[in-house]
Amino acid sequence: PKSVVVTGANRGLGLEIVRQLCHDSAVSKIYALCRKSSDKLNELASNKISIIPNIDVSSDDCVPILQTTFMTKDAQPIPIHTLIQNAGAYGPPESFPSSTEMYASQTLDNITMDRMRFAFELNTLGPLRVTKALLPNLQADTGGKVIIISSLMGSIADNDSGGHYGYRAAKSAVNQVGKSLSVDLCPRKIAVGLVHPGYVFTGFQGEGVEKQPGQHDVEPSAKGVLEAIESISMENTGSFLHGNYGEGVKPLAW
Repeated sequence: PKSVVVTGANRGLGLEIVRQLCHDSAVSKIYALCRKSSDKLNELASNKISIIPNIDVSSDDCVPILQTTFMTKDAQPIPIHTLIQNAGAYGPPESFPSSTEMYASQTLDNITMDRMRFAFELNTLGPLRVTKALLPNLQADTGGKVIIISSLMGSIADNDSGGHYGYRAAKSAVNQVGKSLSVDLCPRKIAVGLVHPGYVFTGFQGEGVEKQPGQHDVEPSAKGVLEAIESISMENTGSFLHGNYGEGVKPLAW
């Protein structure tokens, strides 16, 4: 039986990943981490799911909360098999009236250094911070995995449209973090995967934003992400994969 930790579990992709993991008989325990729980996450609460609020992965303040919750420094820390680092955001503010305005906030004319720092602190440093904090827990299990929800926006090879300065740079950087983790955790037999969930309608852009042409529903996206996670092993650790909406996992160009 596997225990799985999901960050950013209160809505969108994280919530749907938790929902689908509920039905996976190979998963014995799910820890749903979030800054603040939601009605939809509370509805899933059960013996199988523990909701752990007040986890802001962009702040060092989350580290002592995590390490207390998971008894990290005890002689027998709570084992974690799979750590799914899903918490992330495009950039401040928390929500935009439309995706057009959200994207406009990170054009060359509008990007600010504060917006760059926000994206980096949350999307790049967050996964590294949480991995370091919970490393003894990952080592307490066998065949563990660290999964970072990345984005094709982080692909340098794929960038032919420019813009999105903060989000692109932060996702490129977290890909490099994940690649280094895959090398450094190899002797400890912990596999690392970077997974692109696709172009998904998740509420990620903020409340009230309508579904855009080409956006996929969150259910097939989460299915694809979980298939990509399943495919990660010590043989392909450090891979950058597209969940591909449950239609067959695909490798992505850096």
